[in-house]
Amino acid sequence: MKRGSLTRSFLAAGALGGVVLALVLALLTGHEAHSELFEERERVLLLVERELARRGADAASLSQHLPGLRAAFGLESLVVFDQEGRTLGQDPPRSAPAHVQARAAIAGASGPGEEHLIGGLDPPRYSELFGVGQAREGELLRTTVPLRLVGRPSAFLMGSQRVDDLLPEAIGAGAEVALYALLGVGLLLGTLTLWVRAAERIIAQRTDALTRQGDELALANAQLSQLAQNLEVLVDDRTRRLLQAETLARLGRLSAGVAHEINNPLAAISTSAEMLLRDLDDPALSPEDPELQAALREYLALIRDEAFRVEGIARDLLDFSRSSTKRRVETGPLDARALLAGTERLLRHRANQEGKSLELVGPEQLEVLGDSDTLRQLTLNLTLNALQATPPGGRIRWRLERVGSERVALSCEDEGPGFSPEALEHALDPFYTEQEVGRGTGLGLSIVYGIVQEHGGALRLENRAEGGARVIVELPAPSQHGCEEVAA
Repeated sequence: MKRGSLTRSFLAAGALGGVVLALVLALLTGHEAHSELFEERERVLLLVERELARRGADAASLSQHLPGLRAAFGLESLVVFDQEGRTLGQDPPRSAPAHVQARAAIAGASGPGEEHLIGGLDPPRYSELFGVGQAREGELLRTTVPLRLVGRPSAFLMGSQRVDDLLPEAIGAGAEVALYALLGVGLLLGTLTLWVRAAERIIAQRTDALTRQGDELALANAQLSQLAQNLEVLVDDRTRRLLQAETLARLGRLSAGVAHEINNPLAAISTSAEMLLRDLDDPALSPEDPELQAALREYLALIRDEAFRVEGIARDLLDFSRSSTKRRVETGPLDARALLAGTERLLRHRANQEGKSLELVGPEQLEVLGDSDTLRQLTLNLTLNALQATPPGGRIRWRLERVGSERVALSCEDEGPGFSPEALEHALDPFYTEQEVGRGTGLGLSIVYGIVQEHGGALRLENRAEGGARVIVELPAPSQHGCEEVAA
């Protein structure tokens, strides 16, 4: 905004508003003045009537009083007549008013009854305007009021006066008010103009200061943008280093876990093999000795079990490597309860040995869309995790339920310590484990998560309010998807 434009705009708006206000006040004042002056002219005849009553005028003395009263009050004419329209007195002398005209005046002034005409201090009046003719231009106000006349039950006083000056007086009153209004508005505008100019100067100073600050801010923004770009480069570099360090740390944990996991069964295998060879080389022992045969069976069983353990570790690593690559699985309707019942049969013996129980809750018949082999691996991994977390005497419960019309939920609940806050955040990350080195590779939940993704499902981890952990797997139901292939 240019300097001074605010002041000019304010003055223009104020001047226009002042003119409009002055015109409105002039019109209102003129109308009110005209009304008041008209009422004052009507009241003049009441004053004449009261003066005649005060003097105790009668029909015979009217001619003495009317000329003086007419002159004193500036009236054009005064006429006194009775209810029959007969003239009792008038000034200046002229022919009596027409009978019809007098009757009309009486009818307009009298109202409903004669008693009303002569009672009260301010009796009703009847007024009308009429022209005085071409010889004398202008308007006359003719007013008729009841008259208390000595010796007469009722009479009427009719007077006429010029009202040509009412409009000029009203216009003059309105003009005077408009002038005062314009003066007041002018003074107010002058005072406010000084304030507006001061405000405009302050605004201009502030605008200049803000402009300078804007330039400084633009320069600072440019510098900040350059710093942000440099910082982004540093952050990317640090992020890459952290990712590399984290990957190396995970690989280190994995290597340590795998080495320890494999070293234990290998140590047992090698020890059993040495013991087996020692006993076979001992000449004092006969191959037919029952004790030797029992020891040999024990060594061979231990070698078999530990070899299976190594095979399981290798299978976990292989499963994880497969889950990290995209693949397609053939899905079809599966009985979810039968799937969980099969898992329960496989692990029932181990659970009984550890003093724990397995339980299955849910409908007898509920189908999901999935691949039987991969889903069996999923249920086995989750059940083994739950067995490992649950103390002796605890219970692992599989809960089966429908979620809406599109999904089926398989929930595995244990009675262990539950997930820590860190585990809830990182449990699905590969190689993450809170167990001691050698007790797990940290791939179990990662493999489960990969299987769930392959089936187009969802996986949630949470802690139970009554204690323990809950893993919820949601899988598609046949009612929505039918038998189809699901991309991982």
